Amino acid sequence: MLSHAHTVSPGFALGQSPAALGRLIRRLRAQHVAYKTRRALARLTQRELEDIGVTLADIDRVARRSAGL
Repeated sequence: MLSHAHTVSPGFALGQSPAALGRLIRRLRAQHVAYKTRRALARLTQRELEDIGVTLADIDRVARRSAGL
């Protein structure tokens, strides 16, 4: 039988802490909300965008920023 010098808790990568997992979950949740928001804005007509004071360039800028470009 092989013995391991270290054990890993289920669901955690080696060297990761529950705090790191929490940060990852928060980041993924924020990215999902940003994706849903951009998708909803992209469905609006030009007139609807003008009514709320948003342009297509604004949507593109947010998409680039959230993608890290």
